[in-house]
Amino acid sequence: MTLQPLPIHVPTFPGETVDSFAHRAAAANHSTVTDIHAALRQHRLLTSRARNGPQRAHLWRQLGALPPHAFTTPTNPLGDPIPARPMCPTCAGGDTVIAHQPQLGMICLRHQCTLPPPHAPVGHLPGTLAAERRFRHLHRTRGLVLDSPAMTTARDTALLASTNDGAGRHLDAPLGPSAIAIFPSQVALAAVITDPSFLTITCRTTTPAPHRKNYIATRVARATGSDRTHISKAARHLWTVIDDLTDYLAAVHTGHRTFTDTAHHLLPYFSDPPNTTEAWKG
Repeated sequence: MTLQPLPIHVPTFPGETVDSFAHRAAAANHSTVTDIHAALRQHRLLTSRARNGPQRAHLWRQLGALPPHAFTTPTNPLGDPIPARPMCPTCAGGDTVIAHQPQLGMICLRHQCTLPPPHAPVGHLPGTLAAERRFRHLHRTRGLVLDSPAMTTARDTALLASTNDGAGRHLDAPLGPSAIAIFPSQVALAAVITDPSFLTITCRTTTPAPHRKNYIATRVARATGSDRTHISKAARHLWTVIDDLTDYLAAVHTGHRTFTDTAHHLLPYFSDPPNTTEAWKG
């Protein structure tokens, strides 16, 4: 059965969730999602309770006269769903819109505000704006998304660096010790962590561990704009990640493991990803 569209058409936004659109469309048509769903259930057209399930998406595509690709959920390079987040309210025309936007980091460059509420202005923070542009470049070139394991590792490392040295030149002090404040350092570290040459150098066991630790500390200091003496915790954290990955590669080489990289998901960033037990020689 094909449903007639609602009388008042409401355009959807790219990546918008079905739940977000349903509330906006219902309000524009002087109704509520609860009432519309009750009518659909009464006619046995809606049987699922899943808020963003395929049945509900199919029905709201008809009610909104939307194209077939509406309400499709993008996935990251690992196949995990991209979480939905609030859109910039100005981009959304003042509406509250929740959408999947993997190409965006934490800043709306057009309106120079944070994407996480309260959508604070950041036009006076050039380092934060530059970090957003860099993140979008990394998304295009390396498939990086905000909630990816590499970004999570970079965030944890940046947080430790900011704790040790609150005066790092990449930290935007007016925002305080928040995710936005460490975002520039996080992006810079993510670029390091996903750099094929960095992974090759730090995972090469023929190089003594002290030399590799020193190299990691240098790259962390450079990425965060901090003095080497103030990033010891951050460097140790990143070394732990790399050391785990190195042990994993060694286990694969000896035939005790297979290539899945479930811990940190960094294998895709090697320039020549190892795919057999003979491919990595240490």
